[in-house]
Amino acid sequence: MFAFLSRAFAVSRGGNPEKTAWTIQAAIFAALAAVVAGSLGTHAAAVPALTALGIAADAAHFGGIGLWFGGLAGIVSISRFFREPETAPLARIVLGRFSRMAAYAVGLVLAGGIVLAVLLVGSLDALVTSSYGWVVLAKVGLFAPMLALGAYNRYRLVPKTAESERPTEAVRRIVGNVRFETSLGIAVLVLAGLLTSMTPAAAVPAGPVGPFALDLVKDGLKVHSEVYPPPTTVGAYTLTLLLNYASNGTPFYLARNGTAQFTLTDPPRPPVKENLSGPHGNPSNHFSITTTALSSPGVWKIDLNFRRLDSFDLRVTFYVTIKAGG
Repeated sequence: MFAFLSRAFAVSRGGNPEKTAWTIQAAIFAALAAVVAGSLGTHAAAVPALTALGIAADAAHFGGIGLWFGGLAGIVSISRFFREPETAPLARIVLGRFSRMAAYAVGLVLAGGIVLAVLLVGSLDALVTSSYGWVVLAKVGLFAPMLALGAYNRYRLVPKTAESERPTEAVRRIVGNVRFETSLGIAVLVLAGLLTSMTPAAAVPAGPVGPFALDLVKDGLKVHSEVYPPPTTVGAYTLTLLLNYASNGTPFYLARNGTAQFTLTDPPRPPVKENLSGPHGNPSNHFSITTTALSSPGVWKIDLNFRRLDSFDLRVTFYVTIKAGG
């Protein structure tokens, strides 16, 4: 791409700018190919079942950024030239054309960014609770004033370069805004680079893949409790309990009439008591229940009670948290 652009520049200096068309077109094609190739190795390309969409969104997003930020940098680099009164007509043409191109670039940035956010962040909860989501929000916070400045330049200042009796003043104001917009763009690029080194929020498991397990020891016995699936949202859960002697781990056979009482403590709600199935299995120290008692989000207290044939009843308690969303 650099070779194509260098040739176009050399030809245009020789007095034949119209002969540079094919060279510029080749440079544009090379740039697009580079953007797509770069998107093949990004987080978006690793999204299961939506790889093509991820690559397309990433290419559109970064292609738009390249057009927009590259144009801003180009204007800043020749801003002194635009400040001269005799260059006001040329500045009006260049700034007007860039403004129109930037509108399309912003569309690509927004469309690609929204798709990438859905694919890589996954949910509003992840957006506000994960470090990846926080960086995305920081990018949005910097992007918004860039967008506002660009819109102000296009719809308020660029028309003044043609209508005002002092077009140079309007050009200077545009150039000043572009400088500030470019500084914000640099910060956005830094955050974009940071995102590439982070694990997307959508790729972080919401919880353990196996059952929720907890060992409770009381009165010389160990109660191994498992909840499957792991407690997350309102739904049906299977509670499995194994009773063993705490000292040597051998099965405890003398438990009967197991019950589980589910009490929502925050916010408070009357308890729900259900009978456990068991004892069963071989050895017969196994109790279980499938329940929908965890019917509301909040902190649930689960009280287990077993009648012991050799002593007083065994009572143990543990807590689980149920969320409103996944």
